[in-house]
Amino acid sequence: AAIKKLQPGGVVLFRENTVTTAQTLNLVRGFQKASPRVPLFIGIDQEGGAVTRLQSGTVMPGNMALGAAGDRHLAYTVAKATGEELKALGINIDFAPVVDVNNNPANPVIGIRSFGDNPEGVADFAV
Repeated sequence: AAIKKLQPGGVVLFRENTVTTAQTLNLVRGFQKASPRVPLFIGIDQEGGAVTRLQSGTVMPGNMALGAAGDRHLAYTVAKATGEELKALGINIDFAPVVDVNNNPANPVIGIRSFGDNPEGVADFAV
C-alpha cells in the first residue's frame, strides 16, 4: 500500500527483510507489482563476508579475504555469482563492493570490508 501511495523510485532491503529465498522473491515481486508503471530500483548491501544481508544463498568471502588471496579473477567470479543470485531474486542494485582503502587499521567501520591498504590494489579489485 505504501508503494502505491508514495510511489518511491526504489527500496533498500536489509537482513530482516530477507529471511528465506522464497520470502525475499515474493517481497520483491510484491514491490514491483505495486509499481506497475515504472519498475523500482531494489537495492541491498550484499558485500560478502561480514556484511551479508541475504539470510539464504551462497556464503561469499569478504573483501579482505579476496584482497589477501591476490586473485582478481577470484574476486570477479565471486562478484558475478553474487550478482546472478541477486538478479534471480529481482534485486537490481548491490551497494558493493566497498572500495575504501583500509589506511587506518583501527577503523571499526571499514576494516575487513576493504580489499586492502594499498590504493592501487583496492582499485584493481574494484573494477
